[in-house]
Amino acid sequence: MHQDEYTLLNGRRFLKRGGHNRGRDLDAFAVMSNGKIGVVVILKSASRSILGSEAILLTSDDKDKLPDELHVFVRDPIERLRSSYQFFKKQPPIVGRTSRDDLTWKEFVDYVLSGVDNPHWRPASKTVGNTGKAAIPHLFENINEEYPLGKLDVKNVSVPIEGIDLAYRIEELKLMYSDDYKLREQAEG
Repeated sequence: MHQDEYTLLNGRRFLKRGGHNRGRDLDAFAVMSNGKIGVVVILKSASRSILGSEAILLTSDDKDKLPDELHVFVRDPIERLRSSYQFFKKQPPIVGRTSRDDLTWKEFVDYVLSGVDNPHWRPASKTVGNTGKAAIPHLFENINEEYPLGKLDVKNVSVPIEGIDLAYRIEELKLMYSDDYKLREQAEG
């Protein structure tokens, strides 16, 4: 019998297998109830909408149950990173800080480029690669029209951030996300 595993996140225990927190600590996949079509869930790319849908949710522990037809919705990497920055600033403090409110874009980009792996900014292509299968890429902007597992009504809730230098270390970020840009090019066809 499988022993449930727990992970500690922000001082709270989350069940790694099951519940709405699937995918916070593991790669997550939404699969149609008939098991024939799946979607690779990418955090900061409508993941809450997908994880809250009626689809069956699987984690990387369940890769052997993934269908052959997988889809992925790839958000513009810098827009996704900007959304991650907004999200990250709202989280509890990290070591050495009393708050994240004053975290600058430059500090955040330096942190990301230091090699810290976090599913909120992990390249979508890496998450797809973790499946061991190819996925049909779609542009994130088209998710409401092209989502294959039923109806989604995703609204872009990102708000512009004043005073950040999106050009900071942009070439390094583009290199980090180069495979995501390739997926977006494939989706554009």
